[in-house]
Amino acid sequence: MWTRRSLSITAKDGIVSKELDGQQLEQVKKALARIDMGTYGMSEVSGKPIPIDRLEAVPSATTLVNQEST
Repeated sequence: MWTRRSLSITAKDGIVSKELDGQQLEQVKKALARIDMGTYGMSEVSGKPIPIDRLEAVPSATTLVNQEST
């Protein structure tokens, strides 16, 4: 189960070393909203779970790798 704390981004924790730009901040807000709705970690395209490795690499991911548009 994902929680807001597991996606926390605070400079105090040493996780963020630079300011987020507007697009990154919007992606984080959307990811936090998905956590609140219970849909974080699920593909918006297929509804299948997004692998944990992908979420760790790209916490704001909303699709599986093979579902990304090129």
